[in-house]
Amino acid sequence: MKQRCSNHLVGLVGLLIPLSAIAADKPEFQFSGSFQSLGTISETPVSREDYWSDLNRLRLDFGARFNSFVAATAVIDNEFLLGSVIDTDDFQLVKDSDLDSNTRWDWDNLVVDNEDLVWRANVYRAFLKFTSEDLNVVAGRQRIAWGTGRLWNPTDVFNPVSPLQIDKSQRDGVDGLSAEYFFGDLSSVELVYALGQESELDSLGARFGTNIGGYDIGLLVGDIRESDLVGVDFGGNIGNAGFRGEATYRKPDDGSGYSQIVLSLDYSWPNSVYFLLEYFYNGGNLGGTGIPDEIIEARGRRFNGEIVTKNRNFLATALGYDFTPLIRFDGLVIYDVDEGGLFFGPSVNWNIMPNLDWRLGAQLSSGGADSEYGDDADVYFTSVRVYF
Repeated sequence: MKQRCSNHLVGLVGLLIPLSAIAADKPEFQFSGSFQSLGTISETPVSREDYWSDLNRLRLDFGARFNSFVAATAVIDNEFLLGSVIDTDDFQLVKDSDLDSNTRWDWDNLVVDNEDLVWRANVYRAFLKFTSEDLNVVAGRQRIAWGTGRLWNPTDVFNPVSPLQIDKSQRDGVDGLSAEYFFGDLSSVELVYALGQESELDSLGARFGTNIGGYDIGLLVGDIRESDLVGVDFGGNIGNAGFRGEATYRKPDDGSGYSQIVLSLDYSWPNSVYFLLEYFYNGGNLGGTGIPDEIIEARGRRFNGEIVTKNRNFLATALGYDFTPLIRFDGLVIYDVDEGGLFFGPSVNWNIMPNLDWRLGAQLSSGGADSEYGDDADVYFTSVRVYF
């Protein structure tokens, strides 16, 4: 079944390419980009080596609209990594394991790899998009964003993002085909076929979305990387507060089924104060990866589209406040209900100029050896990003 879908995907991509030439008398081209320098000081999770790192990312975003129906996007990254982190055993293990990639097509190029510099060029996004009044079709490397939770998203089965990820704007893509059909004003059906690193890890998912009584409701089902999955998500308001939730049940082909649940409540006051309270239950376990759990957790607590944690129950709160229109404070606290571990992530962002941001923050962890965060090293970071 998946092999046939993979062949169909190649055929559909081939169909979309000539569509781009239809009525393309005057194609419109766009170009934008950004440069970010992210510096961190911390300790590796396994070998316990102190390190510093400076990750510099040049992102170039190319777009072309051929007509009112067909457009293309290509986003190219050049990443330059400096620092003592390159010499650590943990970094070499992660690099050799290919844990960073969930994509089929190998569009990464290691340009330089030595003890002073690791330079990697890669394709972050590359897709063709066909848009009509009631249908969107996207083929290529893309981001499939499902779910409503603010910190955890168990229904985001293709590209889950860890709440501990420093740069949450950096979101992995998948190689695949998505098609969303809209009917009525508030309802749609989306089908996704995503290629895994190997054909056995290909995923096929469907999501139905609608609005009932002012609440956005989503129902999903899929065969996600050798697991059967069903799920539901919702989002709406209780008074002026946002209320959201997600739940999934996943049954791996070679293991027992388990559930993941998120409930979230947030509120924004007129004086710019933002407050979030979110609960996460993880009934799943990680197994059979061949990679130390500490490494997986350090790389974003995700593997094979799952949210990976050591324990099951978590309660998080987030607070945001604008000191001025240009300076904002954000704080995140996550409590491991089972073992008492605590994570605290404060940060300050300063919009120095319309196209220049500076951010300073830390990730502080405490708890016993069995807690989620007890073995995590503290992280201190600073980031500068310029847009053009």
